[in-house]
Amino acid sequence: MAGQGLAYVALATKDMARTSRLLGELLGLPRQEVCLGSGVAPAFAVGETALLLFAPDDPFLGGGAKPGVHHVALAAEDPAATAE
Repeated sequence: MAGQGLAYVALATKDMARTSRLLGELLGLPRQEVCLGSGVAPAFAVGETALLLFAPDDPFLGGGAKPGVHHVALAAEDPAATAE
């Protein structure tokens, strides 16, 4: 279906610098900074989607997250119609 897909995968990491280096330098994924509310998260492009990195205590994750995959965000051109 057009306009639907995987928007991003949110990863909580204890070592932002090391994880960023792995994704950017070692795996060669392009990096951008994404503004989220009052903060900024590094995002690494993987095809049409991205991996976003957060510290476990980042307010965007609600604080106190465990390291690893926190959530998966899906994209829909028309969320209400998609939900029907």
